[in-house]
Amino acid sequence: MSQSAVSEQGNRVSLELDWLEKNIRCQHRCPAHMDIPGYIRLISQGKYLESYKLMLETNPFPTVCGYVCPRPCESKCKRGDFDKPVSIDNLKRFVTDYIYKNKVKIPVPEIKKRDEKVAIIGAGPAGLTAANDLAGMGYQVTVFEKESRVGGMMMWAIPSYRLPRDQIMFDVSNIEARGVEIKLNTHFGSPDKTISGLLEEGYNAVFLAVGAQRGRKLEVPGEEGTEGVMDCLDFLKNVSAGDLKSPGKTVAVIGGGNSAVDAARTAKRITPDVYIVYRRTRNEMPALKHEIEEAELEGIKFHYLVAPVKVIVENGKAKGLECVKMELGEPDSSGRRRPEPIHNSEFVIDTDCIITALSQEADLEFLGDDSGLEATKWGTLVVDDGLQTGKKGVFAGGDVALG
Repeated sequence: MSQSAVSEQGNRVSLELDWLEKNIRCQHRCPAHMDIPGYIRLISQGKYLESYKLMLETNPFPTVCGYVCPRPCESKCKRGDFDKPVSIDNLKRFVTDYIYKNKVKIPVPEIKKRDEKVAIIGAGPAGLTAANDLAGMGYQVTVFEKESRVGGMMMWAIPSYRLPRDQIMFDVSNIEARGVEIKLNTHFGSPDKTISGLLEEGYNAVFLAVGAQRGRKLEVPGEEGTEGVMDCLDFLKNVSAGDLKSPGKTVAVIGGGNSAVDAARTAKRITPDVYIVYRRTRNEMPALKHEIEEAELEGIKFHYLVAPVKVIVENGKAKGLECVKMELGEPDSSGRRRPEPIHNSEFVIDTDCIITALSQEADLEFLGDDSGLEATKWGTLVVDDGLQTGKKGVFAGGDVALG
C-alpha cells in the first residue's frame, strides 16, 4: 500500500504506508503523513527554516495545525510506550510561530509552468490544499470563493481565540506565492456562473471543494421560524464577522461535538449563562477531551443524558426548551450505547437562545438540476477513487465528497 505526496518542487514522492505504520507510527497516524522525525531533527539542530520547509512539503497549513490539530500523531509516538509522547504539535507550533513572528522569508520554489488551467470552487482547507499541490505541479490555478475572506471553516467556524486569523492568512500567503489566484465574492449557481461555463472558458478541470456548510435541524416542534433558534455555523460565522452582540440571556447548545463546544465557549464570552445539552454521557462526547475540560473551567453547565423534544415559543420567540431524560441502552452502529428516553421524565430548560450543533451536510443547490453530477443518499457528491465525478473534467474532494 502506498500513497503519493507532493513535494515542494511538485515531484511525487511515494510513501509506503504499511512500512510507516510499523516503523514510523507517528508519521503514519498523521493524516497528512508529515515527516515528523525529520522536522523534529531539524528543530534540534536549530534549523527552523529548514524544518518549516519540510513541513510545507506535505502540509500547506502547518501554522493552522500548530494551533488546532488534535495531535493523533502523539497517540502513536514510540516514546509513549515507556514514558510520555513527544510534544509533536507544540514543536510544530514553536517553529511556525518563530517563522511568523520573525518574518522569516520563505523562498518560493522554482516551478516549471504548464499551459493547463484548473478552477477550484471553494477556498477552504480542501480547495486551498488542492490549489497548493496543483500549483506546485505547474498548473495555472484559480480559486473561486463565495465569501469575502478565504479559509472556509478555518476562518468562519473555528473561534479566533483558538485560531488567530492572521495565522490562517500566513499559511494562505505561502499558497498565493506559488502563483495561485483567489477570487472572492464569487457566487456560483446563477446563469452566468456555472461549472460548465468554466470548462467553456478554457479551464481544463474543475475541482469542487465547497465543504459541508449546512447544519442539520433538530426536527422538533417549535423549531422552524422561531426567533432565538439558530445553527451553530451561522452563530460562529456571525461572531467571526464581528457581531459580538449577546444572542440571548441564556444559551442552550445542543450537541456533543467540537462544534458544540466551540459554540458554547464562544457564547460564554458574550453571554453569562450557557448550557450544553447532550443525549449521552460525558464519556461518549466526540469533542476533544481538553476542549470539554476547558469549557467546564469556563463555567459552562452540562446537561447529560438529555434530549430536546420541543421548543417552547412565546410571541414568535424562544422561551424554553422542553427535554426528556435519557438512559443508555445497547450499542448502535457507532459502537456507542444508544440513548433511549425515560418515560414521563420531561422537564424544561429556561432559555431564550437555542444553538443547534448536530452535524453538517453539503449544500448542493448551487449546482442546479442539470449539472450532470450525482449525489449520494447522504447528500455528498459521488466520486471515484481519483475523486472524479460522473462529469468529465469535474472533480470533488473534502467534505462535499467524503462527508
